[in-house]
Amino acid sequence: MNSGTLYYPLLLFIVTSDTLRHFISNQRLTLGIFFLIAIVLAGSSYLLLYRLGAEPLHDYDEATYAEISLESGLSHQYVVPTFLGNEFFRKPPLLFWLIDVDNKIISSSELAARLPSALSALGLIILVMRLVYEATKSGFAAVFGGAVLMTTSAFIEPARQVRLDLLVSFFSLAAVYAFLRALDDRHRHCFLGFGIFLGFAVLAKGPLAIFTIVAVLTLAAIYKRFEWIRDRYFWGGVLLFLLIALPWHFYETIRFGFTFWNVYLGDQVFSRMGQTLFSGPTNGDYISYLFAFAIPWIVVFGASVVAGGFLWKRMRKKTQALFVASVITVISIVLIFFSAKTKAGSYLISLYPFMAVAVAVSVFEIYRLLHTRARIFLILSCVILSSVGFELSIFNGFHTNPYYATIDALAMQEKGIGQTLRAQHASQFYVYNATTLGSIMFYSRILHPISLGPGGMPPIGSFILYQTTEAAQLHAVYPTLSFISDYEGSLLTLASVASED
Repeated sequence: MNSGTLYYPLLLFIVTSDTLRHFISNQRLTLGIFFLIAIVLAGSSYLLLYRLGAEPLHDYDEATYAEISLESGLSHQYVVPTFLGNEFFRKPPLLFWLIDVDNKIISSSELAARLPSALSALGLIILVMRLVYEATKSGFAAVFGGAVLMTTSAFIEPARQVRLDLLVSFFSLAAVYAFLRALDDRHRHCFLGFGIFLGFAVLAKGPLAIFTIVAVLTLAAIYKRFEWIRDRYFWGGVLLFLLIALPWHFYETIRFGFTFWNVYLGDQVFSRMGQTLFSGPTNGDYISYLFAFAIPWIVVFGASVVAGGFLWKRMRKKTQALFVASVITVISIVLIFFSAKTKAGSYLISLYPFMAVAVAVSVFEIYRLLHTRARIFLILSCVILSSVGFELSIFNGFHTNPYYATIDALAMQEKGIGQTLRAQHASQFYVYNATTLGSIMFYSRILHPISLGPGGMPPIGSFILYQTTEAAQLHAVYPTLSFISDYEGSLLTLASVASED
């Protein structure tokens, strides 16, 4: 097992424990603030970890990443992971290493695969509180920032899945936090942490780490401080960054040459920017998605940006810098992914932590200007909005929303079919007009099913997979065969092939 896979849980432990120490050591915080922090951490843990492994893996990403991790663990090919036996270097390997660690200590493959994303999300909520507190020195503002992210269902729902975006977002925000701390001359050594976190961000999902650079350059510009370019700690951080991020990319380049970069950047970045690689949402769908699943905070964020413009001159320098950096980073993410031809709702995950920071900082600045009664009204409004958001996070995060009924049913049936094939000790199955196979392959361990083309005939005694609604069509195509259902669901059916005679 690669020793580097132990870094992530260790880093999350450090962030969590250091957060508690950071808050506890500050005499300005009261027991009430500690209680609120505990509520946010408990609520976040519930939303992210409760029954995390109860549901089957979904196609496409979850089943794919779980399969890659499983194959890597079985073959010990950690530097060059494989998918269906072929080299897979579309994505950096950090997530696959972490899932492999989980597989060795957790019996549930679903829980093992999803745990890195859920823990990354928990770490992000903690980091949002740290960032907001660093800028405002307000425990209430910090708790509110964490509550905003915790109650954004568009963040919670994918955080309960196998997603690279949560991992890269965690390390990116940690790098921003370290950089903000390092701008204080008393904490220049935090540039070392900046380099470490940025290196792991690149190793999690390389290209997305660019948004970290957007955030830190904005911070530096608002502070009007660039002398850190000559700081020895900064260059120490650069060295650590290279030591973490460079070896894997260098190895892949030496071994695969241009093919690696053509896939890693060409197919995964430039092609997605310029071509529609799979059917997905339009920009209008993106907007509808945000207003359906990021409510109420996407609206509050818009109001916060407007309010921040009016409060600009009243903000303290650190608050001002963090607010602007967060807003500009959100805008950068929106511009990049709205302009890309290939779209998916999960691409927007990285904007929600920055949105939460901007909302918390703006609300804090508004709170400072209000009189007592207005402050009480503002606090009550925040509590009500957080309560609404929490209910929506449960509704969407646990998939009680009917919107998810079909994809959940499909995942359940795919797992059932995969387990049926495995129980029958099947070595192969045939596919008739069915395209969602990743989960079936993962659960059955049959990695290369045979697709029936025109004129293809499944042999007697084999298994065939087809869409349940196409049973009549299947019988019409193969009138000399009969099909005995081994697993029949509302969407998919697995049948044994027999002679009509």
